[in-house]
Amino acid sequence: MSLAPGQIVENTYRIERLIAAGGMGGVYEATHLQLNSRFALKVMDPAIAQRPDFQARFLREAQAAAGLTHPNIVKVTHVGQWQGLHYL
Repeated sequence: MSLAPGQIVENTYRIERLIAAGGMGGVYEATHLQLNSRFALKVMDPAIAQRPDFQARFLREAQAAAGLTHPNIVKVTHVGQWQGLHYL
């Protein structure tokens, strides 16, 4: 499932555009509706999201990135699932 511009994810994020796509999924520019701020939303490809090993890998990536602080690294602020999509 790809997300379309204007689509609302978890009543929190409005999808603006696809930034990049790769082997594990896609990264979207999104607006946080309550904060009116821009976020990068990484979404795991649903084709691999059912595999527990990929779910664990995705979570490890989020945990590792959440512990980093650097101006060139996007800060992870949330991990979740919505309609079968895993995102951070």
